[in-house]
Amino acid sequence: MTNTLKTYSMRKIYLIRHCLAESPGGKRICLGQTDVPLGKEGRLQAVELKNRFESIPYTAVFTSPLLRAYETAVFLGDPVVINSLKEAGAGDWDGLSFDEITEKWPELYEARGKDPNIPIPGAEDINQVRARMSGAVRKALDSSEGDICIVSHATAMKAFLSYISDMPVGRCRDIKIGSAEVITLEAVSTGDGWDVSFGGKTKHI
Repeated sequence: MTNTLKTYSMRKIYLIRHCLAESPGGKRICLGQTDVPLGKEGRLQAVELKNRFESIPYTAVFTSPLLRAYETAVFLGDPVVINSLKEAGAGDWDGLSFDEITEKWPELYEARGKDPNIPIPGAEDINQVRARMSGAVRKALDSSEGDICIVSHATAMKAFLSYISDMPVGRCRDIKIGSAEVITLEAVSTGDGWDVSFGGKTKHI
C-alpha cells in the first residue's frame, strides 16, 4: 500500500465486495448481518485481490465490521472500520438456511422469486441502507486523502450504486456484483461534500 498522502482534484474509490464467505454446515444461508468469516475459497480470492492491488496506489482501506469484509480488507492493509458499511439486515431471514426459509415462508419465498422487491419481514429498508452507505463513503473520503479502498457487501453496495446513478430503488437488485469484485468510482470535493460518479452519473453526498 502506498503511504504517501497527497491532495488530488479527482480521487478514486475502489469499492470492493468481500471475498467468498464460509457456508456454515455447507448450506447456503441468507447472510445479511449474520457474522461469518471467509471460507477457504474466499481466502484464496483475497490473496488474488491483494496481488491485483500491488500495482495500484491507494492510501487507506475502510471496511464493514462484519468478519467476511474485515478479513478481506486485512489483505489490503490496516483497515479502518466504519460500522455503516455493513450489509443490509435481512430481518427474520437473517442467518437462516434457504431450506429453513422455504419451509417457514413458502409463499413469500416463491413470491420474492418473481419480485425481489417484496420485503422480508423485519428487513432493513433499502432507502435506509442508501442513506447510511452514503454517509459511510463520505466519512471515508473526509478522513483520508488520495485514492482509497472500501470493502462492503453486495446489497449495501447495490443500494449505494443505484442511488448515485439515479436508478429507482426498486431496481437496485438488478446490479450484479460478484464476490471480490472491484467497482471503481470517482470523487471530487465540492467543499460541502463530494460529487461521486458511477456509470456516467454523478451524485452529491
